[in-house]
Amino acid sequence: MRRLYNLTFAMLAVVMLAATFTACSSDDDNSTGEKNVNDDEATVVTNDQELRNAMNNGAIIKLANDIQMSNKTLEIKEGTTVTINLDGHTLDRNLTARNYDTGGQVITVRKNATLYLSNGTLTGGWGGASGGVSIEGGTANLTDVTITGCVGDDRGGGIWNNGTLTMTRGAITNNVSRDITAPRGGGALFNAEGAKATLTGVKITGNEALAVGGGGIVNRGTLALDGCAITNNTAKTAGGGIWTAGTAALSMQGAMTITGNHSDDGQDNNVYLREGAVINVTGALTNSKIGVSMETHAGAFTSGYNTTNSGVNPATFFQADMSEVMGVSLDNNEAQLKTSLPEGTIYYIERSWDDAGKRVVSSVKTASDAIELKSTDGAITLTKKLYVVKGNITLGGNILIKPESESVGIVLCDGAKLKTIYNIVFDESTTKAKLHIYGQEANTGTMDMSETGYSESRGPRIGNDWYRGNSATEGEVNIHGGAFTMNAYAYCPCIGSYSNVYDDGDRDRLSHAKSGVINIFGGSINALGGNGAAAIGAGIGNEDYGTINIYGGDITAEGGDDAGFGYSGGSGIGGGMYCYGGTLNIYGGNIKATGAPEAAGIGCGEASTTDESVAGPGDVNIYGGVVFAYGGDHGAGIGYGDGIFGKCNITISGGRVEAHGGVDAAGIGGGEGSPGGTITISGGYVAAYGNDYGAGIGGGQDGSGGNITITGGTVIAKAGRDETGWRAIGPGSGSDDYGRLTLGDALMVSAERLASAAERHDMCWYRTQVRVEPCTHPGYTADTCPYHQH
Repeated sequence: MRRLYNLTFAMLAVVMLAATFTACSSDDDNSTGEKNVNDDEATVVTNDQELRNAMNNGAIIKLANDIQMSNKTLEIKEGTTVTINLDGHTLDRNLTARNYDTGGQVITVRKNATLYLSNGTLTGGWGGASGGVSIEGGTANLTDVTITGCVGDDRGGGIWNNGTLTMTRGAITNNVSRDITAPRGGGALFNAEGAKATLTGVKITGNEALAVGGGGIVNRGTLALDGCAITNNTAKTAGGGIWTAGTAALSMQGAMTITGNHSDDGQDNNVYLREGAVINVTGALTNSKIGVSMETHAGAFTSGYNTTNSGVNPATFFQADMSEVMGVSLDNNEAQLKTSLPEGTIYYIERSWDDAGKRVVSSVKTASDAIELKSTDGAITLTKKLYVVKGNITLGGNILIKPESESVGIVLCDGAKLKTIYNIVFDESTTKAKLHIYGQEANTGTMDMSETGYSESRGPRIGNDWYRGNSATEGEVNIHGGAFTMNAYAYCPCIGSYSNVYDDGDRDRLSHAKSGVINIFGGSINALGGNGAAAIGAGIGNEDYGTINIYGGDITAEGGDDAGFGYSGGSGIGGGMYCYGGTLNIYGGNIKATGAPEAAGIGCGEASTTDESVAGPGDVNIYGGVVFAYGGDHGAGIGYGDGIFGKCNITISGGRVEAHGGVDAAGIGGGEGSPGGTITISGGYVAAYGNDYGAGIGGGQDGSGGNITITGGTVIAKAGRDETGWRAIGPGSGSDDYGRLTLGDALMVSAERLASAAERHDMCWYRTQVRVEPCTHPGYTADTCPYHQH
């Protein structure tokens, strides 16, 4: 997660800024849930224990200073009423990982309980349903409260509301919904079905939903907004600001600002109305600015607009998120989204990587001179800059990419379908040409390559074709959007390069198609590699799989297995059999990669090399995204296939990574008989599970531990068996070569108990399951905590 694992600075910054937020309603107006408290009635508390002691039914409490909470959620018990005046101070859970034992939220409001909370900050919570405030059927009234720096593993980073929430002024900032167990979103607030939330003058900014929609708010209940500002939130999919279901009720009035929110692919996505949902306009929207998009793309998106804002053009307040191609107008007394493009003009979404902001950015492009592709019986050559698929077409031959200039683009319009049993490949005369495939807003334009049926075609479905032999010159494939269903031919990848293996089976006689660059920025890809080949990357025998950059999108990739062809498996993403290296960079996206037998999920296929002096699986670098990797039998989740040596460098500095080894293989590192390689983890959430005789992180069966360095993030490692001689981190069972393990000074290690500083390395090497994470002990620094000093 890009921001999750460096929250400390963000927390402090927001806490300092919280005092600058101005009130949006009168101080003496308590009609929205505010409760005036006489300080003479309050119990003044100075620490966590005093706070808990004071919390009897009807308690009125006032903080005298900031309070560092103990390792337990503050619980408002069923049937009780508690009033807490933070008096400008902060309640801080100070969690850097989820607390499963005593609740990770700062405050939980139980069924039939009531909380009045005012004038301060909640921070540092990390739970399942929210990390800040969890409302489990009760009532919470928040006034001038800031919730910041909290994490929900399942939903609602700041608040999960399953009761009644009234929030007046204040802010919900820089919280994260990790969406691990059950992806539901709501970086700031998840308003559950049947729940009721009323927000007045609240600022919601900098929140993120990592796997689904609703970077700011997910609304499945009743949500009323009055004069709120929802800005600069991010969702993995739709609704960077607000995602609301068709069965939910969403109402707005007052000076609303909902702008600058986006999906993870960089596209503006402020209020997303799903399944026919509308905005109920309950009052004047004077000075409002609200971005809107709809699942239906066009149509009415308000109810009651003209009744409350008569005579005012809705374009004064509302703007289409796709403003380049959509406009806002009044029709039948309601605000409508309508297409604004001239006839004959098509639009497409171009995505690129913003390295400074570490995110995908999107821009909407239009073209009136695109050439429409039609069904054909034979091969076609694409030479112009832009082609478009508008309806359903079938192609009866290969598409050859031979641009007159640098690149060729294909636009898959929403609802269109291109179907072919042939391939899209670079012509032999091209020199480092580029192919771009674009989608539109909904990414419902499809490319169906699920059928093969023409054995002479061979080559990848998209990429460098072996027919071009050594003259195929490193074409670049760029996927911006669209939906792809792909099955590859034998020995070939779906997207990438392929080298011919001659019929006599002489594996030293290979004709190499040169690997190019694959950039995936968005879209949806479901790919199955051909026998012995990767789904995305290289076929059998390529010298390497080139460079693969995954910046976004939803990818399911499965390597091709033997199926009677005399070869073993390819990886999901990376190399096929006899593929010697390459570079894979993952910056974002949702990825599930599965290796065939003998191959890694991400990394290399079977028998890449047994020569330790040459490149092996290559370099795998993970900077972000949500990654699930499953090794085939005897292959690692991420790393080596079966019995392979050579150089393997795996670096993880962010994102959520879960890796499962195949039989006798490590989760991250070696396949059966393979070493751990060089593994560096400096951030993110990493869970690695060995299988049978493999380590969690390190060697497969009989494989050495490799060179492993962990300096940050949360790392869970589990050996294949819970038996003596199996290691969470280090060599596989059967090897006594532990390699080298380096642990950062500020990390603590735990198994059945917390390790002392002197025990940390041995606990990794001699336990079957460990957890490595940053220190969470209050009162210590990295230099003084006894659990990780050297």
